Amino acid sequence: TCCSLGRRQHSVSGRAAGRAFACNLPCKGNLDWRAIALPPWSSRPCGRSLVGSCEALEATMAQRGFHVLGAMETVLPEANRSHSSQALANAITPADLAHGSLHKAAWCRDYKQTNGMLVVTRGSTSPYDMIYPLSGWQPRATLCLNIRYTFLMHDPIKRIASELAIKCYHPVSKTDTCVPHNTTELELGISDAGSLACARRLVDFVYAHDLILDPTDGRYLMGTPALSEYNIRMLLGPRVFLARLGEVNEAHFAAAAEMVEAFVFAAPVANLSQASPLLEAKLGWHVPAMPSSNRHSNGRVGQLADMIRATLGPTLRAMNAWDLKLYDTVRGRFEADMRRLTIGATNAGGA
Repeated sequence: TCCSLGRRQHSVSGRAAGRAFACNLPCKGNLDWRAIALPPWSSRPCGRSLVGSCEALEATMAQRGFHVLGAMETVLPEANRSHSSQALANAITPADLAHGSLHKAAWCRDYKQTNGMLVVTRGSTSPYDMIYPLSGWQPRATLCLNIRYTFLMHDPIKRIASELAIKCYHPVSKTDTCVPHNTTELELGISDAGSLACARRLVDFVYAHDLILDPTDGRYLMGTPALSEYNIRMLLGPRVFLARLGEVNEAHFAAAAEMVEAFVFAAPVANLSQASPLLEAKLGWHVPAMPSSNRHSNGRVGQLADMIRATLGPTLRAMNAWDLKLYDTVRGRFEADMRRLTIGATNAGGA
């Protein structure tokens, strides 16, 4: 990631060149999505407060010596408007959540163990309707013009399939929360059909509801935001992140695409191995040539991810139409930046 690459850099203008704020670190820093998953859900020691202004974000970054803000796997705060973190923390009570359909349920309803999650059925009231009403969303509310942002984006469908494969691959035991009562020992570690059925149940469960949110998930499959327009939701902040299934639209895509154009560096993860000269030109980083690799691309989990894409691809593409357009935008931006860099180097050489 940009974070791991940046940490290897020397200082620039007296600051650590590569340190990045809240970049791909679940439950670290106050841009983590769990910071907006309010009590009683947060079972991890995550920060509750959100940055209330661009000035506060700049001050926090300066205090910690951060050089860039890495917008990957993080929810950007609404930094152009004032929020009271104390008011947010007290905005929802357990009773409110129970009224708003907080169920003791598992992702797959026949599973043995259960976790607390928010389940908003079609047409029901969400507890976030008053706290983060989507009607109050404004473009650029999460963009601070004086902050240097980097953004790496996975292919949306490949990313979802990989996360589903990890969650549904079970070379473990029946104590796993995603293992039904009647799972056989054979299915625990060997059955592709069982793993595919698990992935299908997760997707179908989200598809059948307005909003699913599971802050107890240890990775990135927290529910609706993970399976539908994940990147646009993260870039545009809490109101869009917590929007119901199908509510992310063309206006949100356009706002996210505009933000990406304003970032100092943006690239598909698949092109990161080609990005060394661009990182040096944009950020002053000296990065050696990087191999193109994915730790989940090989082996059993990678094979399962391929099967999930082949089986559930049409549904996932329908649920991520705008994220797929954003991915094309990021790829186009990266290719254009690389062309400009090549032309500039050619002209400089000719001079």
